[in-house]
Order: sequence, then C-alpha cells, then structure tokens
Amino acid sequence: MKGAVIASEAEADKNSLTTGTLTTGDIENHANYEATTSGFGAELTYEGGKRLPGKEGSKASVAPAMPIGEDGSESGITKSAIAEGAVIITDEQGQLAATGKTAAETVESLDRDTDNAHQGALLRNPDLNEILAKQAELADAAA
Repeated sequence: MKGAVIASEAEADKNSLTTGTLTTGDIENHANYEATTSGFGAELTYEGGKRLPGKEGSKASVAPAMPIGEDGSESGITKSAIAEGAVIITDEQGQLAATGKTAAETVESLDRDTDNAHQGALLRNPDLNEILAKQAELADAAA
C-alpha cells in the first residue's frame, strides 16, 4: 500500500484484513501553478465618423495593460493507514524479505489514524479560473 487508506466506521472487532505480505509507504504530493494575464489597449477617436489626422477632436493612443501574475507551490503527504482491527500476515518469510520486519512488527508499526492520512496544504488544487478572474478585475480597475 502506498499512500492508501483502508478505513471503516465499524467497531474494530468487525474489521479484518488477511494478506500474504504487507508493505506500506507515504506519497509526497506537489503542485506548482502559474497564472498570468497581459494585453494592451488601443483607442481611436473620430469626429463625424471619420478620422481626421491633425484635427482637433481626433486622437489615437496605444497603451500596454499592466501584466498581472500569480504563482505558487504547495505540497503535502498522503500516509498509508489501516483502520483498527485484525491484520493477519500469512507469509512470515515473505514479509521479512519484503520489509525486514516480522509480521508482528509490521502490524505493530501500522498507522491506524485513517482520518488524518492527508497532511499538508495540498488538499485541493488552486482554482486558476478564480485567480484569472481576480486578475481581470485588477486590470479593469487599473485601466
């Protein structure tokens, strides 16, 4: 089991797992994100429906928009955990070969906290659409 949880809401005496060997491990989770908004604006002013170069009331301008960016990185750990109950490992020699521990040592070392198997900030990915919408609001306010 790598980063897996076997959970149960039943009483411990109702839970049983029988397997030949059992190995467990954690998974390290990482997420990196980047959202950037950029652009430019152009304006032409016409008088009477026609652009009149050099005449009062006619103008042209080009301006770059303020680039806005956001990035981040998050990480967390997903631990392996098995709910309280009987865990029976049937292949003692295979267990020793796989983990260097006896079946009893392996069962004793199991993490039984299934409610807190996910640790760290990476419980949900950032909402890039939300980030881009906020950037658009900032760009509109700056214009």
